[in-house]
Amino acid sequence: MVSDSAAQDQMARVKELYVSASYREALLSLDKVELVLRGSTSESAEYRILCLLALREQQKAQAEIEKLFVKHPGYRPDPLLIAPGVQAQFEKVRQRLLPQIIRNQYDAAKAHFDTKEYREAVEEFDRVLELLEDADNDFSLADLRLIVVGFRDLARASLPASTPLPARPVGATENLLAVTPAAAARGESQVPIYDASVPDVIAPVPLKPILPPLSRAFSTPTPTPGVFEIVIDEKGQVESAVVRHSISPQYDSFFLREARNWRYQPATRNGKAVRFRKVIEIYTTTVESIGRD
Repeated sequence: MVSDSAAQDQMARVKELYVSASYREALLSLDKVELVLRGSTSESAEYRILCLLALREQQKAQAEIEKLFVKHPGYRPDPLLIAPGVQAQFEKVRQRLLPQIIRNQYDAAKAHFDTKEYREAVEEFDRVLELLEDADNDFSLADLRLIVVGFRDLARASLPASTPLPARPVGATENLLAVTPAAAARGESQVPIYDASVPDVIAPVPLKPILPPLSRAFSTPTPTPGVFEIVIDEKGQVESAVVRHSISPQYDSFFLREARNWRYQPATRNGKAVRFRKVIEIYTTTVESIGRD
């Protein structure tokens, strides 16, 4: 919402002009609002678009919708203000822009991670995960969620113990307990994740080899241990993967990408399929050993 008192008064004037169908005057008042604020807010952008649509200036409205979603990726049209047909137009633009918006957000998060600004990185990665929830049908982003979760959790682990963690987005996977869409449909509030320490849980079994032999591309001067953690859901699919001890950025990305395709016979407890946390240790081969094979 507009915060400056002068802008608030001007925004109230915009709404009055819009209701009275004085769309040109409303646009002039919006210019004054954004001059005071040195930029647009989601609210001012929303009314600008509505005025342009009412004036049938479709191209300008389309450009403003694009600017709105680039600046405010999480924006959703107010259903009390915007008609269903216009909402559909908003959503069409958002879905078209979403893949690039997500990649830009990921680049910003990764930049914070690379400069060891871990708190900022966690917040940015969480925003990426929120956006990815709306892009489930985009196969070009299929591998990105695992990578984001891995880097986000690694950034969290790198925070000082006294650092308060930012709030997690709805639907994100928790370390110990999580709420999944399937669980919500069953009326369950929390779905536990079991591991090998629980005696009456039968561990998942891979349905095919989960890692190909290491190639020269991933070899290291000396044997390097890597520790990775995956969560396998009740269907035997990998729902998240985390790098606990890195081998190299290249191998870590390879692991996170490959893990998405793994399939298991799911873990069971009392004959019922359950979620399971599995730790995988990997030791790279050396350049010399590859050369001798």
